Amino acid sequence: MELSKELEKAEQEWQTKKDYERDALKKVYLYNLQFRETGNYPYNKDILNFILERESIPQEFQRHLETEIYLSQQQIVRDREKELKEDLLKKGFVKIDPQKKELDGKKIEFVIDARREMCGVIKKKGRLSWIESENVLYALENRHTRTGYRLDINKIFIKVL
Repeated sequence: MELSKELEKAEQEWQTKKDYERDALKKVYLYNLQFRETGNYPYNKDILNFILERESIPQEFQRHLETEIYLSQQQIVRDREKELKEDLLKKGFVKIDPQKKELDGKKIEFVIDARREMCGVIKKKGRLSWIESENVLYALENRHTRTGYRLDINKIFIKVL
């Protein structure tokens, strides 16, 4: 099916229900990936121009094309996050309950993501420390006694050494 027809159908569905968690149109997603292969930073406007150079999209559907580009950007982040999490689980990293006081003092290797996307992760070694005032575990880097990372079940994977 031609992209402009897919956009017309998607726009009609969008009018009834705006779903920002859904996957983008397959063709827009593939164009986004193709644009990223050029090595340029994937700004939405640049991806829009990239698609418009290759497809003839009527003016009335270009606004919805921008929405689909946004959705494809989010889908790529979700896909990369999923791949990274699967890779970490294969390497022996696990998510833990930050309320487990008995893990206090365990030596660990941990992977965190401060940007909340799991795309730019940091891998460090250290230990777990129970913070009594907050009733939660923190991951402290080696030789750190006061600064650390609060264990958030969605953002940190650990491997007990």
